[in-house]
Amino acid sequence: MTRMKIKYAIPFLAFFCMFFIACEEEAIIPPSVFTEEVVFSSGEKVILSGRILSNEDVSLEDHGFQISESADFNSNLIVSLGERLVPGRFVSEYRDLDIQTDYFIRSYILLNGETIIGNTLLFSTLKPKVIDFSPKQGVQNNKIIIEGVNFTEDAFVLWNGDKLNVNSVTEESFIEFTVPSISDLPYAEIQLVNQSDTIQIVDRFEYIIGEWSDGGLLDDPFKNIEHIYFEDEDNFYYGLGLSTEVSGPSQKLFKLNKETYTRTEIFFTGVVPVGGFYTKDGFFGSGSVGVVKNSDLSLNLLNGFYRYLDDEIIQLANSPVLLYRAAAISTEDAVYLYGGENQDRIPNSVIYKYTIATDDWSEIGMSPKAPSKSFPYFAIGNDHYFIFEDGSMMSHDIILNTWSSRANFPNEVERDGIALELNGNAYVGLQDISRRVFEYIANENRWKKLKTISDINPSITLGSWVNNDMITIMRANFGVGETRFFWTLDPKAF
Repeated sequence: MTRMKIKYAIPFLAFFCMFFIACEEEAIIPPSVFTEEVVFSSGEKVILSGRILSNEDVSLEDHGFQISESADFNSNLIVSLGERLVPGRFVSEYRDLDIQTDYFIRSYILLNGETIIGNTLLFSTLKPKVIDFSPKQGVQNNKIIIEGVNFTEDAFVLWNGDKLNVNSVTEESFIEFTVPSISDLPYAEIQLVNQSDTIQIVDRFEYIIGEWSDGGLLDDPFKNIEHIYFEDEDNFYYGLGLSTEVSGPSQKLFKLNKETYTRTEIFFTGVVPVGGFYTKDGFFGSGSVGVVKNSDLSLNLLNGFYRYLDDEIIQLANSPVLLYRAAAISTEDAVYLYGGENQDRIPNSVIYKYTIATDDWSEIGMSPKAPSKSFPYFAIGNDHYFIFEDGSMMSHDIILNTWSSRANFPNEVERDGIALELNGNAYVGLQDISRRVFEYIANENRWKKLKTISDINPSITLGSWVNNDMITIMRANFGVGETRFFWTLDPKAF
């Protein structure tokens, strides 16, 4: 009897289990939509994500987002993504929004002709911002890149107030445009316009300016190196050093009229300083007795000190130190002597001051680095500036007797060349066979390029002077040097 009960019970249990499982099958959920997040927003662009919720495949006529400036969506933009057959996440990007504007967004789906709306989110578009632009100096037809964020496709540039169309807007972060021809100003104030927003860019663009003119030839067979040069109001003086005429030190010093280029020979009776120091107003001295080679372990140095004044070479109190290639700068009442090497080729860091009224020398301190006449140096007011071989620059305030770091020289530092003060700025360049010249703007502590000299053949600089707000440079062909020629630079012309 028990066995028969079990026999009939098994089919009944199987039927009951099948009925229970059928009752537990998942109920069909009608499709709905959820607005997930604002993934990204910028000036005129937004990226949105939404999600279609359903537990089975769907058949939607459309899906997407609605964007409006009002919470009731009485006037809205439709971002339509079209038909959809499966549930899950969807993402869309929209451009052409207004900058700095609050927007409401919501997702939607279209099912059987009925629009089903998701929840509402709020976001704001952002303000364009300029980070920088480059280059900040150039010429007509150069390409300028403005870097920033939230730029719009309709952006344009105001160049000294004149509209310039841009070449491209890339990833809302880079705008390229072309530099127009120079007009009445050697610089440009730049404004960037995005929709209704105008940004005044702080830095100006500066045109590379300066006019070079050929100053003619100087019939001069005298070829020398390691020479000195200085000037007075009407004349430029050059000479001494080493001459190829005598294969050694030269006793000759030449007086050259700045206007006519007529030349007068002056004979120096003292021991000629090779690699000696000199100032722009006729002080000179120290240096080596003869030729100095790089391999020399020690130097035979001089301590003589002289001044050329009123057509006469006057011997002054001897230099207190023996130095080779020291740098000297003069003021109305003193001469300051910096750097150079002693007879053991050790750089000198002691600063010496010669007082003109008392004809004596004194030590006034130490320099952080040892300057050299091989590299550019100049004076602006009470500050003496020195450029070092590594491109760094420092200044010495002779009143406070303090040193300060300044803007690095923007080019490779070579030997010799020009380093002149004119109207409160300095002009440095034409070192070795370089054709480049740079202007140092002292009150802004920055450098800017000038136009490159149109000297075809490699040439070296032998001297320079300032006259009538113009810079005149004496040059000679590299490796030849017997023929001198002149170039004149108007650094402010364009």
